[in-house]
Amino acid sequence: MSKNFKENCESLATYWNSKKGLAFFILTFITIYYAGISKFLEDNVFENKLFRIWLIPIIFLILIYLVWAILSYRINLYKKKVLTTGIFLKCTDSVSEIRIKEIIDDFVNEMKDEFIEIKFKLFPINYITTKSQLSRFVANNEHIIDNAFFASIHNGNCLEGTQTVSKIEIQNIFFSGYFDSRGDLDFRNKINISQDLNIRNLNKDWQYVESRSFNDKSKIKHNLKDSLLFFNGLYSIYKKEYDLALKIFRSLKLSENSEDTLADKAKRNRLNEILVGLFTFNAFDKYIGKRDIETAFTLLKECEILFKENHRFSFNNFTALARIYFEKDDLSMAKQYTDKAKELNKFSPVIFCNLGFFGMVENNPEQLFQNYLELAHVYRYSNKLDFLDVVHFIELHKTKFPDSLHLFDFAIGTLNFLYVDKELGRQQLKEVREKIKAILSYSKILILTNLLIEKGGIKSPYYYRDRKRAS
Repeated sequence: MSKNFKENCESLATYWNSKKGLAFFILTFITIYYAGISKFLEDNVFENKLFRIWLIPIIFLILIYLVWAILSYRINLYKKKVLTTGIFLKCTDSVSEIRIKEIIDDFVNEMKDEFIEIKFKLFPINYITTKSQLSRFVANNEHIIDNAFFASIHNGNCLEGTQTVSKIEIQNIFFSGYFDSRGDLDFRNKINISQDLNIRNLNKDWQYVESRSFNDKSKIKHNLKDSLLFFNGLYSIYKKEYDLALKIFRSLKLSENSEDTLADKAKRNRLNEILVGLFTFNAFDKYIGKRDIETAFTLLKECEILFKENHRFSFNNFTALARIYFEKDDLSMAKQYTDKAKELNKFSPVIFCNLGFFGMVENNPEQLFQNYLELAHVYRYSNKLDFLDVVHFIELHKTKFPDSLHLFDFAIGTLNFLYVDKELGRQQLKEVREKIKAILSYSKILILTNLLIEKGGIKSPYYYRDRKRAS
């Protein structure tokens, strides 16, 4: 009895969202009003016929319409969240509609607490029935929703073993969004939404059978949450909402299963690729773009904990952590992370810059000489590093180490001369030469300074051969 009552209530709520439901409630209200309420008002409140017969029912009818239109998202207020996702379902069977709507309502309520930045709007069933309608709706209503999820709900009987069971299945899943141009060369260019969604939705079971309703409800809600969050994570990257994207993909990483099927492995691998790149890109954006050192540090350390050294950004992350540790006044850890990076690529110009920098900090001219002698091979390292940023970093910190001031000036002049501004660097090196020519411990630095000023750097082994051929 209670189950039938609940189903009737759910059916009534679903019917209320439809245009037929609105018409039914309006007719019901008009009948009840003129059959009893109007007479009661005449006897106890209003004798004025205009108010009683026309004004009051019109006001109530307007209120009914507004409540209906707002609750069913036919009147939409402007978005207040970072992202708003519309959920659209096509279904011709009322029982199937009630079952799936119950699952989606549960999902929407759960997401309100977990992701306050995203609003999921379940539009009335059959509000949109084709993919082309959905695409037009999203394109024309950017002020209402950012993107949309569409699916068809099918039902019927099928044979399982020796029994005939009624089955409901979600099919024809489709995602749509408002995508702007991706002209910028940033992390968005590493994402292919269509391809990534295909990988994420491999082998998902969207079937619901009443006899196993408990398990199937959980399964469909999990599938729905996984697909919609993954899509919104990708969409957040497109919209440059990197903090939200990181929160979403971090959540998916922590809740992923450990099954060893080919599909599950493909999903985990792709999620890892996106998440590692997102950690790295977001950290560098915070560190270099916004000078938020603490947030960048936290992101890089979390990435290291999750993925160890087994990813393509390990070298970049280690060198960034070395630099951040130095800025946090932890020279020992800065050296440790430079050594970690060196194990991955010992011939990178970043390694020579870092080790040379430690030589300046510790007033060790021999260490500076050895590493900047390597950087003098311009033909090896040109266009492989933002040396202007390195120069800026050195200039930023040189006043903290007055005993090594000449070494800092040498480094600045050398990098400017070789990679940034040749004439400025030449002038700076000449000034350094005058200051250090009488300092015995700087003899090797003086030799390298003269080499740069007189010969311009260390030539490629093929320099003279190529020059002779060219002549």
